[in-house]
Amino acid sequence: MNTATVTPAVDLLLPSDAARLLGVSSATVRNWIYAGKLPALRLSGGVRAIRPVDVERLVGERAREAAR
Repeated sequence: MNTATVTPAVDLLLPSDAARLLGVSSATVRNWIYAGKLPALRLSGGVRAIRPVDVERLVGERAREAAR
């Protein structure tokens, strides 16, 4: 049996990781995902994963809103 490890081309974040980077709760991240404010992928088992670039975009948006 050949067992190869596949490394994804893109690192992904779990909602808890994104929440920590954004300074909000995991529940807030899930709400943003459901509302379409934060794009997420659905992995096997229903686990949501977020691209770091999408978290960075949201960080920038939140910083601009806070500066107003």
